[in-house]
Amino acid sequence: MLAPGPRTVTAALRIMGLALERRFTHSHRGLNRATWSACQGSRRLRGLLLTVLVPQGATLVGGADDTVERRSGRKRKATGCYREAARSTKKPGIHGGGLQWGAMRLLVPVPWSRRVWAVPFLTALCWPRQKRGTRRHTTSVDWVRPRLKHVRRWRPGRRLVLVVAGGCAAVALALACVKSRVPLVSRQRRAAALYPPPGPPPTGKRGPHPTQGKRQRSGLGWTERSDTPWETVAVTWDGGQRQKLWGFSRTALW
Repeated sequence: MLAPGPRTVTAALRIMGLALERRFTHSHRGLNRATWSACQGSRRLRGLLLTVLVPQGATLVGGADDTVERRSGRKRKATGCYREAARSTKKPGIHGGGLQWGAMRLLVPVPWSRRVWAVPFLTALCWPRQKRGTRRHTTSVDWVRPRLKHVRRWRPGRRLVLVVAGGCAAVALALACVKSRVPLVSRQRRAAALYPPPGPPPTGKRGPHPTQGKRQRSGLGWTERSDTPWETVAVTWDGGQRQKLWGFSRTALW
């Protein structure tokens, strides 16, 4: 569902012909009592963003991330305890209670800023782990997978690239992206297990064929070697500056 903000309330009142209504309570009635589809509203909002900010035929770069909205009170239903990645470090981890919202965003350059903006167009509530017999816990990967199908269905002919944080770097999300034909860009652990594609099956051998080869050297192992084929790559850093980084590319099965 959409996160109702001031602009969302104003747009809903304008559509229903209540833009000149002075009483504030009608805005809440329009959101929680009227029959309206948050999915259709997100689809229209995304279409407007594509028309204004994305050139025709360009690759669509989307992002998926979650954020915690601090809430307190006795009548809290979907409140859980989450780790705040922006404020936590390797040793002390900071946790906060509140509502966890997942947001699908459109990564686009804007003319008034040097940085790429992440404009949200679809948000949904991630329910925490409840007691036995109630709603099950919703992880970030569980939230991203169905929303990815919605976004892919809205623009089936456009090339779409999904950028996620390290918390969403999971095999289940990667398989969903392969099924939807969406390239996935995420941070991966340097010690992740990587394998080459399997070789040709031996002739005359019965039984199941191997699905992967022998385990490759991990990213951490490549960084410790002296013969790693590093390449210099220029990337855009914070503030619009160009920085040079070292990198190398390999193809493997995860």
